[in-house]
Amino acid sequence: MNTIILRFISRANWQPESVWNGFLENLEECFEDKIYKLDDNDPMRRKSNEGCPDGEYISKFKAKQTYRVVFGVLFKTKVEFDISYHCESIDSYGEPLFNSISFHIKSSKIKNNCFEKIISLFDFTNMQLKCFHSFADYDFKFKHLKTNDRRVNITKELPGIFWLTYFNKQYVDLFSLKEKLDGIVFKENEVGGIVIQMSETPDGLAEKHCIELEQKICSRAFFRNSELNQSGEHVIPLEEII
Repeated sequence: MNTIILRFISRANWQPESVWNGFLENLEECFEDKIYKLDDNDPMRRKSNEGCPDGEYISKFKAKQTYRVVFGVLFKTKVEFDISYHCESIDSYGEPLFNSISFHIKSSKIKNNCFEKIISLFDFTNMQLKCFHSFADYDFKFKHLKTNDRRVNITKELPGIFWLTYFNKQYVDLFSLKEKLDGIVFKENEVGGIVIQMSETPDGLAEKHCIELEQKICSRAFFRNSELNQSGEHVIPLEEII
């Protein structure tokens, strides 16, 4: 059973409760489902809206807590997600921080219009959570990102091109992206970010096509060819991302 993974990365302030109220509502509407559990413990025990509304729960930091991880799952579709975010944009040493949210979706659990729903989720998450980069594909397509001695370091490299890949306007401008997408399906959102869609569905997408586009955009900016990169050499320094 193949699992589709979506991962989103942002430098925006995710702490306000208002950030999550609309987002969770859109998530439930997208999959015609309800959030079943939402918990900062794994395995999850807390049921949705238990003790306080879900948006308030996600945004609530404990005393002296600066980093928060929250896990969630939808009831029927079993869509799982995890939110990792900081209450500040820089750490105690002055280093920039980023937030992320990931989804794990078993396509067999989505009865109707599975890929259309995933694309919709991809689009509104990028907008509502002000992401600067995100990507989505089957889980096995990410195996090259986990080597014995390396993990993706977002200060030096981007993970790669996948079925769906999003670049915010800063990256669109850095890579002169529109000029390099001849013959590639893409769409621009209202804030100037671009979603690249390599195929109608992730099924049958050949990895070589993703590699070819990485090379066309900027080979050294992506994990496969970034081993010698210095921070900010081929990617935007985190502190400059808005």
